[in-house]
Amino acid sequence: MNALISVKQNCIMPRVTASVDEEDEEYLREKSAESAEYDSMSEVMRDCITAHKERNQLEKEIEQLQDRLETREERVTELEEQLRERSRIEEKVDTLAKRELLC
Repeated sequence: MNALISVKQNCIMPRVTASVDEEDEEYLREKSAESAEYDSMSEVMRDCITAHKERNQLEKEIEQLQDRLETREERVTELEEQLRERSRIEEKVDTLAKRELLC
């Protein structure tokens, strides 16, 4: 971490140097030069980091939802099997009741 410090919105931020390839450098320059949204390449980088953090959080949430879905699918399968077993038992009870009536 570099000893130089930037000030943004009354926040003291450490200065970090990053190496990027030419394509990424061009992207950073274009975004900071052409966009009213960014005043500098640093702002573009901070926005990229924020977006990356948000993506990671969303990926975690998706994983949790997938786990919950899998658990519920397993429970549905169990309940379907219980219903099939109940239907088999009811058929046997009906068969036995019919036999009793015939006797």
